[in-house]
Amino acid sequence: MDRPARDGDAAAVVAGEGDGTVRVLHVDAPAAVETAAAFLDRADDRIEVRAATSADEALSRLERERVDCVVSGGDLPDAGGVEFLRSVRDAHGDVPFVLFTRGGDEEFARGAFVAGVTDYLPVRAAEDGYELLAERVVEAVEDRRPRRATGVDGVETDECRRERVLGSLHDATRELMGAESETEVVDLAVRTAREILDMPVTGCWLYDEDEHALVPAASTPESDALVGDPPTYHEGEGLSWEAFEAGETRVYADVSARSGRYNPETAVRSEIILPLGEHGVLNVGSSEADAFEDADVSLARVLAANTEAALDRADREERLRVQRELVDASLDALDDAFCVFDADGGLVRWNDSVVEATGHTDEELAGESLLEFLVPADRDRLPSIARDLYRSGRARLEADVLTSDGERVPYEFTASSLAGPAEDEADSGFVVVGRDVTDRRRRLRELERYEGIVEASGDPVYTLDAEGRFTFVNDALVDVVGHDEGTLLGSHVSAVVPPADVKRVEAVIRSLLSADDDRATVELTVVTADGRRVPCETHVTLRPSDGGFRGTVGVVRDVSERIEHVRKLEALQERTGTLMHTRTRAETGRIAVDTAEEVLGVPLCGFNLLGEDGDALVPVATVDRVRETFEEPPTYRRGSDAVTDRIVWEVFEAGEPRTIEDAHELDGLAAETPARNVVLHPLGDHGVFVVSSTEPGAFDGTDTVLVEILATALTGALDRVERETLLREREEQLERQNERLEEFASVVSHDLRNPLNVAMGSLDLARETCDAEELDAVANAHDRMESLIADLLALSRAGGDAAEDRPVGLAGAVEGCWQNVETSDARLRAETDRVVLADESLLKQILENLVRNAVEHGSPSDRAASDDGVEHDEADGGDGVTVTVGDLEDGFYVEDDGPGISEDERDRVFEAGYSTGEGGTGFGLKIVADAARRQGWDVEVTEGNEGGARFEVTGVEFHGT
Repeated sequence: MDRPARDGDAAAVVAGEGDGTVRVLHVDAPAAVETAAAFLDRADDRIEVRAATSADEALSRLERERVDCVVSGGDLPDAGGVEFLRSVRDAHGDVPFVLFTRGGDEEFARGAFVAGVTDYLPVRAAEDGYELLAERVVEAVEDRRPRRATGVDGVETDECRRERVLGSLHDATRELMGAESETEVVDLAVRTAREILDMPVTGCWLYDEDEHALVPAASTPESDALVGDPPTYHEGEGLSWEAFEAGETRVYADVSARSGRYNPETAVRSEIILPLGEHGVLNVGSSEADAFEDADVSLARVLAANTEAALDRADREERLRVQRELVDASLDALDDAFCVFDADGGLVRWNDSVVEATGHTDEELAGESLLEFLVPADRDRLPSIARDLYRSGRARLEADVLTSDGERVPYEFTASSLAGPAEDEADSGFVVVGRDVTDRRRRLRELERYEGIVEASGDPVYTLDAEGRFTFVNDALVDVVGHDEGTLLGSHVSAVVPPADVKRVEAVIRSLLSADDDRATVELTVVTADGRRVPCETHVTLRPSDGGFRGTVGVVRDVSERIEHVRKLEALQERTGTLMHTRTRAETGRIAVDTAEEVLGVPLCGFNLLGEDGDALVPVATVDRVRETFEEPPTYRRGSDAVTDRIVWEVFEAGEPRTIEDAHELDGLAAETPARNVVLHPLGDHGVFVVSSTEPGAFDGTDTVLVEILATALTGALDRVERETLLREREEQLERQNERLEEFASVVSHDLRNPLNVAMGSLDLARETCDAEELDAVANAHDRMESLIADLLALSRAGGDAAEDRPVGLAGAVEGCWQNVETSDARLRAETDRVVLADESLLKQILENLVRNAVEHGSPSDRAASDDGVEHDEADGGDGVTVTVGDLEDGFYVEDDGPGISEDERDRVFEAGYSTGEGGTGFGLKIVADAARRQGWDVEVTEGNEGGARFEVTGVEFHGT
């Protein structure tokens, strides 16, 4: 950690004047200094070496000169290297200090690190050592300069250091992700820990499957100096194996206090052990106890995560490389010619068979067009072949290949498009596989070999003659149809295939003959000897022939399971659609379990919801067979000792599905449940969907996929039900509130206003016989009640109708509102010609109440009335308050020159009932706020230009702009 500057520190010691020069003070014997200067200058032209031959001379120069880095030998005439280092640290703080020595041992290195050495470089090869020294010196200086720049008074703050380190760590991560091997990754990782995270004692161990041990893979020189040769950790040995096996980061403040440490005499005190997934561990150590802060651990975790990701990537790249090599080797081992052409017909890849077939070298083949390998007569056929290729993705061609010496060799080619599902066939390349067909005897041998393979094949295979009669059937076909071989041979195919399907197959064969193709796939039904109808598909291939049609070869596959799978998917899609219309969780669960039983054929199924106490998964819906199999639908409790409860809760809390092939193979489950094959699916934070069978291995991969689809739909339906339930509750609450507001408005409008009118009429009669001052107080009370009723009605009915915006002239609206307000001797100044888009009634509420507020709270009682109370763009005059309406960039303001509103009262002025005037109702500004909100505007109060109150309305849209 950087030391704050102290009194007496020489300013020249602080590095970073920005000229790019690295000033090195090299302290050693004269010959060593002279050699270092020559090598360092050649290694990096930024380095400028200054020499000192003793510790005293070096300390003196440090006081007088700017020095970016000190390099010292192990032994000086007047001090040892470590003793000199301590002197530099005491006098000059954290100036970079590199010990460059050809001597030293582990004890020497330990002492250097304890004293605070920046880098320790034991060197054996002269020139290589100086190149490494130059690199370490520049790195140490550059690492220190930005920290100095970001600190205060020469001290780097924790926040600055963290930002700098994270930035550097991010840059290093890119380099990690570009590493191509495990060795390169771990070397970069320990170097990053040392140079960026300031963790010099770092090592990496990788797991070796053959040895079943953690083997040392990389370490820093400081780690080697402190620990010696890194050990190999076998299973159960040391803290590193414990962390690797647990997959958890371990931080030890004092390793010497741990009984499980590998080396009881180790010099390491503090240690961070970070697992790298399945790859190994990254260890960071220190010779001091409790040396690591939380920030250090966090940065080490980031480095470990990045290293693990880089190791994963390197592992994947290695597997891909091996696969590519295997593919290349496999292609080259093919007897057939294999070629890949781009969209323009240029050759981009080929195997060795192409070289042998054409007689051309690899250099001659590269980029050659397909046309160059065909005789002219066959080139004219390529456009029709290309159309077939673009239409169906496959094409066949027999053509003569021209070899390099002019020989014509007949070949049979199969071309396949490389276009993806969304690609244009014409813009993609294609693969061509070619076979030499000149030797007819070879073809016959291949045919005999093919028939032998067919006989031994597990798929049902047959051959038919040109009339559609069986000439060959294998045992697998006999098993499918139920007729013996003697019955089938010589019989027409219609004996096992319905007539309609026979006609479809015959039509396909005719199309193959006319299209110059020789294979197709047809769906048909096979009728067995016992009358069963089995849905199948047959892959039909025309039999090779020198001339004419000789018949077909076919491979039959039972597609019953596939069709049943499609049927289940379609039924599941239809059923899950009903889940989108349920209203309760119980109804949703009922439909889900019924679907699992009726559509998917699941024998046992249940839906458990999280209980209100959060400690139990309670059954909500089950199929009837659950009650027959279990005493009662199970409830799974958190923290229960039951193995079943623990497994179900683990699935729910982890949010990951789990399949158990045989529950009775797990300890304790056989005694708790009759279920054997179990599929558990979490349903978000709602509960768990449990599917099971009393037979082990009852569910195959298709079943688990279908259950997952249903569970996903169920989770979505539960989310929707929860949202809609909350929405209905809110709507019902709002409806009740609206009803109460309507009742309130009725009471205010009729039950209060009628008696008030009677009281006001009675007051007028009383004034005819008596003109007492007390009647004035009654009249004022009546007026206040009238204002309160009007404001309460406005508030209760706010939001009743949707705002209908239309263009409204702001100046005209202000003057209209001015006429509706008792303005006394106040003045209006309308400094706007804007046309706003607004609901006129809402705009009127806002303007009238703002004007009334300005007049009532801004006018002094002793101001004389003006002539007409309205002034347009005239100079101020008279004693009344002046109300100004003007433009804002996105709205308008209403401002007065009265006493204003104190800053500590401004947050309360829009509260219902708040008023600073004796006659105020306290609802006027509340009405303004509500009307602005309904209009989609914002309103706030501030101080006016002349000290009065200023209300700014923003978020307004203007007409014609």
